[in-house]
Amino acid sequence: MRDGQLDNWKRYLHDNPLRLWRRRQHPDLMRRALCVVIDGVRYGAFGNFALLRYPEKQQVFFHRRTDGRPTELTPFWLQEHDRLIALAQQGDVLVTPGISECEKRIKNEALASRYRLIHIQKDPISAFWKPERSRFDACAEGSLLILAPWQDDLNTVTDYATFHQLNAFAASICQISCTTDCRIMNANG
Repeated sequence: MRDGQLDNWKRYLHDNPLRLWRRRQHPDLMRRALCVVIDGVRYGAFGNFALLRYPEKQQVFFHRRTDGRPTELTPFWLQEHDRLIALAQQGDVLVTPGISECEKRIKNEALASRYRLIHIQKDPISAFWKPERSRFDACAEGSLLILAPWQDDLNTVTDYATFHQLNAFAASICQISCTTDCRIMNANG
């Protein structure tokens, strides 16, 4: 066995009944769908789908560099961080892929504080996929929805293009209203 592998198995065996109990206690907050179509884009999804319909959603989007410096070292970052966290504290839903350093910081702060969050991830959500503990717990408490665009709809070649495509999806999700076409379909369409 590798170093730490036995401890990982022990944690898994200890946590598995708790995960099952939480899913059974909160089926609406721990929902999985292999195909959710939002404005013509297909996503795998896990978590609280009601977050899509919240009227106030804020995109968390930062470039890695601003004015030639890492964004997290600029006054712009401090101002935007405070603004986004204040909105999250008021109940707005934050929407981000959490790719750049500043996006990751906001995403992690939202997860830790259980602010409402829609996290758009690059990795697909399959029938047996499950999030790591912190995101699982946030889903169980109703504060998180994880979306993963289908690879066919994320037709990018470079990491840079993927970064921009995921942020474009986040901007689109922020525009969802109660009248936006959002359908849950089976995996075959």
